[in-house]
Amino acid sequence: MKNTTTIVSVLLVPSDLNLPCTMVNIRKGDYALTDMYKHMDCDYVQTVPVPRKGVTLWVDEEGTMKRDPKINVRGSILAGQQIMGNVILTGQDSVYDIDGIKFDDIKELLKRLESSAQEVIKLHPSLNQ
Repeated sequence: MKNTTTIVSVLLVPSDLNLPCTMVNIRKGDYALTDMYKHMDCDYVQTVPVPRKGVTLWVDEEGTMKRDPKINVRGSILAGQQIMGNVILTGQDSVYDIDGIKFDDIKELLKRLESSAQEVIKLHPSLNQ
């Protein structure tokens, strides 16, 4: 029997506001964390609750301890608290099991997120560096 790995698309939200949010692929199951580490450029991740049902926000667990920590304005808006480093937004098909997320399902969320981020930058221009 052939061993198959399921690939799902998730949303990478970079801390650099000059970079767009992009859909990236990760493998479900045992390789999901390894793929997240690579995309987020980190060694440890943790989940942070978000108000939207059925999605999970994965953040750099050591983001505040980096040499030059960078606030993720968009991630902070999603989480309702200060978040450092790149984050990934995934679907959720059980408590910790990662599932894909469809761009069409989060299109409006992204529009509101970008609009909110621009408002924050207007108030605090130093965050856009």
